[in-house]
Amino acid sequence: MKEIKFNTGRKYTPEGQWIEAFSVGDYWNDSDFTQYVCFNDLSRGITCKTTIPCELTEKAIMRIYDMDTGGLLQSISEREFNYLRGIIEIPVFSEETGEYLYSKKEYI
Repeated sequence: MKEIKFNTGRKYTPEGQWIEAFSVGDYWNDSDFTQYVCFNDLSRGITCKTTIPCELTEKAIMRIYDMDTGGLLQSISEREFNYLRGIIEIPVFSEETGEYLYSKKEYI
């Protein structure tokens, strides 16, 4: 799986706007190669998956992100983002709360 991380330079935080992304859903469909992209806007807390084919480049991702008026992106949870990336969250029991917490992450 290919991954990229980049800073758009936009001033959402003092450090700029950091985005991490990876390709997902690569498959052949009617003899055409299709690639979708999941990305996490770390600075704004927005996690999405493209609903149309997208190259794994800063320019392509930002074009879809900036143009989206509903339909080009599907909002996903950070947990789904990690799962699609190949990271599973291991439940860890908390003695303090008596509940299972999902804090330990491992690559699958």
